[in-house]
Amino acid sequence: MHRDEPLVTVEVMLVPGAGWSALASCQVRLVDSDARRVLAVSPLRLDGPRARAELPLPAEAGTLWVEVLDDERRPVRGTRLRRMRRALRWADSALRAASRPTGLVPGCTDEQWAGLTALAWDRCRADWAAAGDAGRAATAARLARHPVQWTRPYLAEATCELAAIRQP
Repeated sequence: MHRDEPLVTVEVMLVPGAGWSALASCQVRLVDSDARRVLAVSPLRLDGPRARAELPLPAEAGTLWVEVLDDERRPVRGTRLRRMRRALRWADSALRAASRPTGLVPGCTDEQWAGLTALAWDRCRADWAAAGDAGRAATAARLARHPVQWTRPYLAEATCELAAIRQP
C-alpha cells in the first residue's frame, strides 16, 4: 500500500469484557455489492477500547459496503437484498413508533412519535424503491402520509403490564 492511497478506516467499539479471541476471528472486508465481490480484507486490530481496520479504497467500484464478519467464506450479499432487509427493519421501526410505547422513550409527545413513524415509513419507502419494488414503496409512502395508529400493546408490553398488576 502506498502512503498516498486513500483508505477506508473502520472503528468498532468493544463491549466491556470482550476477549481478544473473539476479536481475532473477525475480519473487515470492503465489498462491491453491485458486483458481489470482495475488494479488500483486513483483520481488526485492538486499539484501546476499540478495534480498528484500514482498507484501501479502490479507484472505481459500484456500491461499496463495509462488513465485519467472523467467516471470510461468507458470500457477499447483493445490493437489492441489503435494501430489502433494511426496508423491513425500517417498517418494524415505523410500526413500533406507531404504537407509542411509553416505556421506550418516556415523555415523548404524540407529535414526536408521529414524526418518527412518518420518517421510518419514508426511509422504508426509499429502500423499497431502491430495491426495485414499486408496490411496496407505494404502500410505505401511503403509510408515511396516513400511518396506522396501534392501540394495543405489543405482547412483551402486555406481559409486563399483567405482571405489574399481579404483584401485591
